[in-house]
Amino acid sequence: MPLKLAIFDSNAAQKIMDNNKDKNYYLAGHSLGGAMAASFAANNKENLSGLILFAAYPGEDTVIKNLPVLSITATNDQIINKEKFEKRKGNLPDDTKYISIEGGNHSQFGSYGFQNKDGKATISREKQFEIIKEEINKFIK
Repeated sequence: MPLKLAIFDSNAAQKIMDNNKDKNYYLAGHSLGGAMAASFAANNKENLSGLILFAAYPGEDTVIKNLPVLSITATNDQIINKEKFEKRKGNLPDDTKYISIEGGNHSQFGSYGFQNKDGKATISREKQFEIIKEEINKFIK
């Protein structure tokens, strides 16, 4: 991604999918990258097996139905807009799987260091990654 931000190439997944048509795709994104992934998924759900959101929610006009969705948040996340997160649940399928990582924070969904104004994590980044990996493996099986 340009500057490591999905907003600068919201169709990057399409290029990969076009070059590998025989694959099974799950699209994932963190924070604003999750919003971009949700937008892409809403317009390309027939080419996807699922969507995974990390501390993210779809945009106001993005509605996703008939696509498996896994939404992972963290209890100490002080970056995500909790009010919008709750409101936008209505934009996702009724059977969306919601997971909240106890002690995790927003910054530890990535590897970019601590994000200003985030809550303090009470688990390690490695532990948060381990939980994320386990939940993704359960979701895609």
